[in-house]
Amino acid sequence: MRGAGDRWSYAEPVSGLDLTRSEGLAAASLHFFFDHLACRDDRGGFAASAAKLKNVCLRDLEKVFQVSAGNDLIGVEGRVNLLNRLGALLEKSEFLRRSSDLLQFILEESSQNEADASQILRSILVHFNSIWPNGIWRCDTCYGDAGFHPLVNRIDGIGRIVPFHKLSQWLSYSLVEPLQNSGIRVVNLDGLTGLPEYRNGGLLMDSGVLRVKQPDLLQKAMPLCQILEGGT
Repeated sequence: MRGAGDRWSYAEPVSGLDLTRSEGLAAASLHFFFDHLACRDDRGGFAASAAKLKNVCLRDLEKVFQVSAGNDLIGVEGRVNLLNRLGALLEKSEFLRRSSDLLQFILEESSQNEADASQILRSILVHFNSIWPNGIWRCDTCYGDAGFHPLVNRIDGIGRIVPFHKLSQWLSYSLVEPLQNSGIRVVNLDGLTGLPEYRNGGLLMDSGVLRVKQPDLLQKAMPLCQILEGGT
């Protein structure tokens, strides 16, 4: 999912803080969950049901996220679509009926109050891959939030797919703290990769993990399209 953009902000009603970008999205999402999605589950916690997720509409999300003509939120329609797709998936799933069931599934797969980070990611990939609107499908198999690169040519039938799974890994990382708070020790965090976004790319470049094969290219101004096509 795309970021909020640089024209949107969220006036958090409890603290009075004016939040932007990821912080604003996080706070607004929490309020949206409790205002429109949350219901008590049979374990005494809160969950979002398939029916409520399927019925999320643009008007409700824009109201809670304080979207207006002077406070534009990038990709607001896509956010509604993603929630609707999640609701449709939960409705058809044999294993998941509410959003909290994924956490329960991970706990059941854990042993001795310990969860492997790679198992968290596998659970998300297995159960949530089909929610991404632009997810990749091959031969009735959904590879989810992956990408393509023209230089990748594997022989295992997935062609030029690069399985970064940025969004799924975001979800995986976001589950670590709730699991730890529930008494589960999360191990093997190095089993996940750094998220493939420009911030981490710059960090890897600065730390020397990634090196440019032709350093002189860094001294030249290059069109963005050439960079994205692999100019460096």
